[in-house]
Amino acid sequence: MAFTARTRDEAGSRPDETNRGDIALIGSTLLCLVTLFRSGDLDVAGSTSSYAVAIPARNEERRIIPCLMACLRSMKHHGRLGVLVVVVNNTTDRTAEVAVSWAREKAVAIEILSINLPGNFANAGIARRLVMDRARRFLGKSGALLTTDADSLPEDRWISENLRQLKIRDALICGRIEFDRREVAALLPGTLESGHSETYYKSIAFELDSLLDPDPFNPWPHHGQISGASLAMRASAYDRVGGLPTVSCGEDRALAQAFRENDLPVVYCGRAGVVTSCRIDGRASGGMADTIASRMLQDDFACDEQLEDAAQLLTRSTFRSALRRAMANDDARLSLLAGLGLTEATFRRASRIGSFGTLWSFLERESPLLQRRPMFRLQLERETLQLQALLDTVRAKPSAVDPRIRVNGQDGGCGDVSF
Repeated sequence: MAFTARTRDEAGSRPDETNRGDIALIGSTLLCLVTLFRSGDLDVAGSTSSYAVAIPARNEERRIIPCLMACLRSMKHHGRLGVLVVVVNNTTDRTAEVAVSWAREKAVAIEILSINLPGNFANAGIARRLVMDRARRFLGKSGALLTTDADSLPEDRWISENLRQLKIRDALICGRIEFDRREVAALLPGTLESGHSETYYKSIAFELDSLLDPDPFNPWPHHGQISGASLAMRASAYDRVGGLPTVSCGEDRALAQAFRENDLPVVYCGRAGVVTSCRIDGRASGGMADTIASRMLQDDFACDEQLEDAAQLLTRSTFRSALRRAMANDDARLSLLAGLGLTEATFRRASRIGSFGTLWSFLERESPLLQRRPMFRLQLERETLQLQALLDTVRAKPSAVDPRIRVNGQDGGCGDVSF
């Protein structure tokens, strides 16, 4: 879905100059963003702030001020103020009025806009794309673009830690997410037990994956979380990947995928923390609240998409490691591809891809051996035992599972493990 944004009036408005219309184009649909408030020192056309924080909001009149206050505290802790951009979409409460009232009393660069997204566009992915694109316009290419949620509270050092990471490397920085403890306590025991089981399984899986296919940007242990409540990147990287993918939900993980496809690292930063809601009356269709609510009504359900069964994790991790090693050797790479069950046309397309990130993403979609399979709640107990046994084996003797692979009995120039 193509997405661009255009401005009808590029002049920076004074705080009392509201209701200016900006045009957003989503596919072939023109939408009007109404500027409710813009700090007098903000100039959309010429501003080059060092960083901007993008916040989508919908029906958050009770939570928007705590979120903005937390962002402002984090800015002050950093020592240099950036820009806050809030886009209120499809709201039926006073979120916009509450945010504007707060903004008028604070010495902070902020822009607040409102929009009613029609039909299929009224979702979390489009809303975040709108606000991130808007925030991007206040940045030069070296500026940092951060995003959080209106029901989230960034920690004081959140901005500083994100910017510190972005000074080191051009990457997508994924912060650590914690749930509001009061809301966690209100969840049903079965929901909590399921969540703990998945968290434990993830920790085993992440450690095993780090042994089979080490990631130099994320040595174990790491939190492994990818959430729109805490993402940060350079504006130039945001441009390079084509902006936030326009999907209805799961836009955070889709963005991480876009970074990887462009051979840009995804970095898990435990020091950039955010406390977020785990309520069941959420605002985004298909979001976390919907997931939690549906699990309360079912005995079996699809687990988090990051989870995969033990056999699949072993297959994918070992092959990914072998492919990474084979990228510099055409013969070895082609030999690996030959065992993946690709059609002749798909094999030819794969053989022409020279970027590891792009090739791995392509193979995940096209190879029957590497496609992700959903894992379900009732599989967790059995798969946890299998995965733990595999991890114990690899911990004790890393060479027991050689990350070099023999595919379909043919030596790809890479070793001895068969699928």
